[in-house]
Amino acid sequence: MSTEIADQKYLHNKVTPQRYAAIDISQKMLDELKESFSDVETVCADFEEEFSLNQEFDFVVIYNSIPHFENLDQVFENACNNLKHGGTFAIMHARSRQQLKEHHERIGHVSSFEPIPSDSRLLDLSRKVGFEIVFIEDDDYFCYIGQRRNQSR
Repeated sequence: MSTEIADQKYLHNKVTPQRYAAIDISQKMLDELKESFSDVETVCADFEEEFSLNQEFDFVVIYNSIPHFENLDQVFENACNNLKHGGTFAIMHARSRQQLKEHHERIGHVSSFEPIPSDSRLLDLSRKVGFEIVFIEDDDYFCYIGQRRNQSR
């Protein structure tokens, strides 16, 4: 997670992990992560398919990878199902929507879906799973933060 974004915004001084897990579809990426963070629990899985760690977390964070997810309904469902009631779901990207669009144009990448979902799409996804939106920011970077409601869906 970008400390610049996290320190300046909502997560400042709220994340002191006692346990954390990294999930990636690529075992190679997880192996590289383990080289730098040997104590991290890693799980090779596809977050676009039904997924559970069989434990609820205070935070689920997707950083710089939201453009790779097409099945956002399942991503939001998985985030909700792996969060404690009152837990926080954050989607962050080091680039804003416009900066990412320009980057994709420069490298010739064409996506069949929005790399970073629109605010209205995020609102719809949030409502479906019972997240309250804390905020969405899209200036120098992109940040969505939703909180799982304390009641059951």
